[in-house]
Amino acid sequence: MFTNWLLTVFPAEMKRGWDVVRVNLGLWLALSTLITVVRHSLPQTAADDRTLAIGLTVAGTLATLAILVATITLLDHAARGQRATSEKIISTCLSRALPLFVYAMVTVATCSGAASLIMLGVRLLIADTPIVDNTAAALGMLIYLSLLVRFCFFPYFTVLRSRGELEKGLLPETGAGRALGLVVWPLVASARLGDGIRWRILPYVALPYALRLAVSGFPAAFSVPLDIAYWIVVLVTQAVLLNYFRDALAARS
Repeated sequence: MFTNWLLTVFPAEMKRGWDVVRVNLGLWLALSTLITVVRHSLPQTAADDRTLAIGLTVAGTLATLAILVATITLLDHAARGQRATSEKIISTCLSRALPLFVYAMVTVATCSGAASLIMLGVRLLIADTPIVDNTAAALGMLIYLSLLVRFCFFPYFTVLRSRGELEKGLLPETGAGRALGLVVWPLVASARLGDGIRWRILPYVALPYALRLAVSGFPAAFSVPLDIAYWIVVLVTQAVLLNYFRDALAARS
């Protein structure tokens, strides 16, 4: 089964994602190059200058939000065979960047908090054993990834949908779940939309993390071209997740 997925399913899904990315390949190459150059050009003294560090953090956060919203908008239009106008991209960034930031913080806090609790529990249960640190780290990462997979569609819901446009069944209609769905509806909708396909989307959620570790192991002389290639692959995985998102929504229509 794994061999069939690795040799047949995975290449086909990455090819489908690549077909979405290559519509604006020139733009993505330019953006990846810009991100890489800026990342490698940041002043090394920022950590010692609090004002500079805060300024860079704020600027980086704003730029990241704008890039994420614009990327999702462009990929969605490319997947539908359309071209996103600059007015559409700007208006979407202005209206969706703040909600995306809020829901991203909730997601990170939820995943990190659950992972930290599991790690703490492991350390309490098997303290003073040689395997405690490795076991805690492994289980913490497992919990973090499992929750991240559950919530991985929330950026697409936040940018491409509104709560009133959701297909029936994506939000609880009664009880405490209904209240939770009103507050963090992209996360709740993502968890429900991913039912039955979590193992299929897990590789595309985990792949960017694995690639980042792999790229960091190469000599510094190769860092710029490898970083550019890394961002292109990340874009392809995002396009694959977008295809899953679109297909899962279509199946509910």
